Amino acid sequence: MALTKLNSASVIDRLPVGSVLQTVEVVSTGDVTCASGADRTILTASITPQFSSSKILVQCSGQGIWKEGNSAVNNIYVKIFRGTTSDTAIRVQKVYAWGTRNTAEDPFNFSINKLDSPSTTSSQTYTWTASCTQHNLIFKNETNGQTMVLQEIKG
Repeated sequence: MALTKLNSASVIDRLPVGSVLQTVEVVSTGDVTCASGADRTILTASITPQFSSSKILVQCSGQGIWKEGNSAVNNIYVKIFRGTTSDTAIRVQKVYAWGTRNTAEDPFNFSINKLDSPSTTSSQTYTWTASCTQHNLIFKNETNGQTMVLQEIKG
């Protein structure tokens, strides 16, 4: 997990609102398979805001394949949770994969982002999940396919 952090109070005080104070990046280390109807965790990352007025920008991007099984539509649900999957999702995005290619592997790329206001200086964990309505999704790690970036933004 890479971390870049400004920690000098005199420097931070002079920065304008909207400045990035720290960045955490997590990159996938293996393939993740999502079976039909199952919510799977893709990546998890944590960040500790320096100020309770800070915002946290959560950015997730991924690539993979949909193992199409002769159906026309597969609904893919990508979610970001503040905390774990037992907490409330702070962003949900529905993505469609469609086509009928006789059990072919169809590639997909996507991203999901959320600007969060946790209003705390306690460590915050963010969890990125995905599920689908039919067949399988495989999030591939061939070229560091999944990335989650957390940035503390000065409020």
